[in-house]
Amino acid sequence: MLTRGQAAQLRVLLVDDSPEFVRSALRTLALDAEVVVVGCATSGRQALEMVPDLEPDVVLMDLAMPEMNGLEATKRIKTLADPPRVVILTLYDDPAYREAAQAAGADAFVAKADWSRRMPSTIHAFEHRGWSGADAPDPPA
Repeated sequence: MLTRGQAAQLRVLLVDDSPEFVRSALRTLALDAEVVVVGCATSGRQALEMVPDLEPDVVLMDLAMPEMNGLEATKRIKTLADPPRVVILTLYDDPAYREAAQAAGADAFVAKADWSRRMPSTIHAFEHRGWSGADAPDPPA
């Protein structure tokens, strides 16, 4: 299995409980030859179980999900050794959600309405800046 930094492709774990959004996101991500989706989860709890085995570079995490929401899952993922970058996704582009995502340790925040326009540059910002925390991209506005 390839691990972070060994492949030309960015390994992405998609976490969302909406089958419609997952289908749309998979179609969009498939257009980018530098991105490979290594798995899909429907809850934060499931994502936590998958991250150690799949070793994604980036987790695209829905904010509102059953069992465990994206904020709690992000907090827990960020406590792992060598955690992936986490991008919080939500239908609601609200300043309070942005603040909560940042407090949870998210590396970026993207409203689903801006998905197709903002996601490629957000994911690739992590690729080009490396993995050092000092080099992490600012969460996109």
